[in-house]
Amino acid sequence: MSLKYLCEYLNTDFEKIIGFNPMMKIIGNRNEEEYTVYVSNTERGLVFTFGCEYEKKEGLDEKIQKISKIDFIKIFYMRVTPTGVGIGTRIWGKFLKRIENLDQFKTIRLSATKPKTIKFWKKIGFKKDGENQGNYEKMIFYL
Repeated sequence: MSLKYLCEYLNTDFEKIIGFNPMMKIIGNRNEEEYTVYVSNTERGLVFTFGCEYEKKEGLDEKIQKISKIDFIKIFYMRVTPTGVGIGTRIWGKFLKRIENLDQFKTIRLSATKPKTIKFWKKIGFKKDGENQGNYEKMIFYL
């Protein structure tokens, strides 16, 4: 499944949870060699940014042709409003279900800073991944 189809599925899933179309965009970045998917509607209280990263160094054209070789997902940012009512948990559940169905990813990674966000990520299955970097706690979820 390509990122385009993943985004279409997630768009439908997220719309059912939050009640509006969240405006997804796929951004390819030649310098950092990754793809970032950005879901946003700040007026309605959702920002969710994740990236698909490769272990190999290769050009953008080769990456597009080998999109099924993505090794892991990195969550850059997630914010929902209001908090504490299960929206983030439901969004994560739908996201995880779609990623697991792809059957190509080994891990999902992120860095968290605030105790409340670290608690949230631990609650849904993330583990500490190595040493902290400054005030960031590196976390990993094994698929």
